[in-house]
This record gives sequence, structure tokens and C-alpha cells, in this order.
Amino acid sequence: MGKRIGGRLFSAEVEGMPEYPIEFGGMFFTNEQKNVWGLIGELAKDQKWASRLGKRWVDWKPRYHYLRGKRLVNADFSDPTKTIPYDLRSDETCLDPTELLVSKINCQFPGLKKALWPYHPKPRQETALYLRKPWKGRPLHEWGFWNFLNEISSNEAYELMLIAIGCSSGLRNSNAFDAIWSLLHDAQSQYYYQLNSGYQQLPECLLEAAEENPNVKRQTEHEVSRIEARGQSMLVHFEGRREPVEAEQVILALPRRALERVEFSGVFPKSFKDEDLAAVISVPASKLFLGYKQAWWREDIAKENVLPKADVAASYTDLPIRQIYYYGKAEAGEPGLLLASYADDAAESFWKGLRPPVDNGEARFPDLSSAAGPDAFASEAMVQTAIRQLGLMHPEFVVTNPAGANFVDWGDEPYGAAWHAWKAYRESWKDSKRMRRPNSKLPVFMCGEAYATLQGWVEGAINTAELVLQEGFGLPRADWLPATYELTIEE
Repeated sequence: MGKRIGGRLFSAEVEGMPEYPIEFGGMFFTNEQKNVWGLIGELAKDQKWASRLGKRWVDWKPRYHYLRGKRLVNADFSDPTKTIPYDLRSDETCLDPTELLVSKINCQFPGLKKALWPYHPKPRQETALYLRKPWKGRPLHEWGFWNFLNEISSNEAYELMLIAIGCSSGLRNSNAFDAIWSLLHDAQSQYYYQLNSGYQQLPECLLEAAEENPNVKRQTEHEVSRIEARGQSMLVHFEGRREPVEAEQVILALPRRALERVEFSGVFPKSFKDEDLAAVISVPASKLFLGYKQAWWREDIAKENVLPKADVAASYTDLPIRQIYYYGKAEAGEPGLLLASYADDAAESFWKGLRPPVDNGEARFPDLSSAAGPDAFASEAMVQTAIRQLGLMHPEFVVTNPAGANFVDWGDEPYGAAWHAWKAYRESWKDSKRMRRPNSKLPVFMCGEAYATLQGWVEGAINTAELVLQEGFGLPRADWLPATYELTIEE
């Protein structure tokens, strides 16, 4: 639809602070995500892309929390002398929120720590089979994750984990099997990384590499409106274009909402949109970035114990801004970048209420980055609301007006979601395989994060693309993938 390449990978350079690009979409990858890691390394072998694909370890420092009007550092959760503003049971104290969640899961599935991945170097498929067994009389995939946690946690512990772990949507009522699987995946990752020039460089360099083949042609700003079968070929119709394009094979690397916008004529059964596409929850999320000529959180070196210098430091709160990320190691008086609100779940709707339509004449705040595009604007009301909430969280600092701001809401069209999660009662290990080729008699393939085993990560999207190339086109396994790396946990 637009000229930009990358979808929900969207990076924009900040004037005066190019070493920390704005990441409107995906931000990080881990050392355990072997497909992303290997693909970056493969492309970086060519000097044309090496500098653009340079990566840095994200030096995470202890974050703090602002919960129910009280500020806490991570160490407070394990300190029995500290007061946590939640009425926890005796078996729920002295653990930070992530440790609390992991310990509750391990108590229900003791076989994990005894002999299975991620605690032992065993095939992941063994863990998947173990978790597919019944729990309290029902298969785990028939439980919503919130329902599951309600059985094993006090409500106060649930409320603490919901806010203090990060993205609240991860603890809502998606499929319990897949939610636990994702948590186990995250728990085994030791190091997080960023691309120095922004995550969007990965799809851009990948496309440039593909275009070195003269048969590859880039066509942007063409929205697919309809796909129909004509014998063994497919006709692809585009919005505003008279004649369709005939194709021998079609690969749709699209999320749920984009697929819902396409009409399929004689390609899939009528139930495809209502049942198959609807097998996943669309999770909305928004981001508000503020840029400062002088980073106010660095105005006093004596406050280093509050906000330690790091590539990225983070704080979580039950205020609607929810997650705050402080970028860079700026000294006092130097520029700074702040992800002032990373809001998902109900908090995403809070910021929608402060963002007027583009053409209503309400004051827009100056852009932080000219590369952000016309739709990534922040309103004056949005910025001032964020400043008030930041002031509550940082009473020892004077929170000043930023020089610029930008905002993106991934719940908007045409994306419809920031990421996706399998619904309860879905057997994702079967659904994800079927969705790569919903009609085995026609050459229409699908890949992407939405129907992946590992949702919410670029790794999941690339894994599905690799499987489509192997299964649908007979291509060999990518050279950069370790022999023991499992692309899927399907049967």
C-alpha cells in the first residue's frame, strides 16, 4: 500500500541522535532466535549491508516500577522488609513479578525443571508434547491463560504480574498452551540485541539482496483486493488496477487484518475468514516517542541509582503510559530519546482517545523525526498527558516539554494489530501448519507472525517463511540454521 518496506518493522532516524533510531514496531531479538540471528549474519557477510546490520547487545539495567502510587526497584520484591502495595499470599512474596509467574508455572508442570527444555538441552518437541497433556481434567490448550492463572494465583498476584511484567495482553485470555510456550521461550534467552541502524534494515537489505536477481521486481503501493483461481494458476487483482496479474504461485506474507481485507474467489472455503483467520486474537498496541535536546532524566549525576546509564533502561507502571524506555547513555545536558508510552491491552484505547483525526484542525505536536511519515503524528493533548504521568513517576526530576514527538497505533488500518495470540481451544500446532497452505490443491501460501508457533516475534514470521519455502517450493533448509534448531513444534 505504501512505499515503505518492513510492515511492523518501522524504524526512523532521530535528527541529532542517529545512534538510537525510533523503533515504532519490533525492537529486539535474542541470541536464541537462530533464524533471525543467522539471517542477519548471512546478509552481513556482504560489505554492502554489513554496516547497516551491525548489532549491539542491549545492556539492560534494573528497572523500577510505579505501582499503586508507590515506587519500587526490582530488589524490593525479594526484600522481606519492603512493603509491596499488593495483598499477596505468603507463597507469593519475595519474588519479582517475572519470577513469580515462572515459579507458578513450574509448580504446575514439575517435569519441566526435572528433565525438559528450556531447563535442559532436550528437543523442544518433548516439552510441547508434555504441555499438551490434560491439566485439571482438560487439555491445556482449552484453557484461557487468565483462567489458568486464576486457578493458581491470588487475584492480587495476578494484578501485580499483569502490570509489572510488561505487556499486559500476554496475561489475558489467549491460549494457555501457547502463552506458556512463549514464556518458556523468553525465559531461556540470555541476551537481547538491537540493530544499530534499526530493525527495518533487515527486510530492506533482504529485499535488496533479492533484487540482485534480474527476475525480481519491486512493486509498491499496490493493495491486493481479490485473488481468484483459474485452473492451476491464480489471478491477483489490485485496487485501482484494471487487469489482474496471473501467477503460478502466490505467497501472502500478511497479518490477520490484511488477509481479512482480501476477497478470495474459489480459493478457500467460505469458513476461511470466519473460522481460520479468526483463530487468533488481534492485540492492539501503541507507542509514543518523545525527543529531548537535553535529557531531563540525566540532569543530576547523583540520581544515577534511579536511572542507571544503559543502552536501554525501562520502567513499568499501572498509569496509562504503562511502559517507559530510556534510550542512550546521555550525560547531563545531552540529547535523549524516550519511549514515553508503550501501551497494549486496555491502555492502548486510552491513547486513542487523545489522538484526533488528521483533518480536524487540532494542534499537532512538532514531529520528532521527519522520516516517521504523516500518519505518525502526536497531538498536543497526548504529549501533555504523557508529561503529567511521567512527572508522577519521576518526582525528583522536572519533566520538560520535548522538542518533538511521534506516535503510532498498530491497531489502526491496515495492520489491525501489533501482534497476535492463538485463541483458547485452538490446536495451534495443527492450525499453524494448515494456514501455510489452506487449500492443498492450489498454490496459495501464507506466512508471517500472525499464525506462527512463536507469535509476537520476527523469529516466528521468518520460521513460517522458511517452512513455506521448504514445504511448498522444495528448497533446502537455510545454511545458517543449526541442525538441531526446530522451526516448529507441530506434529
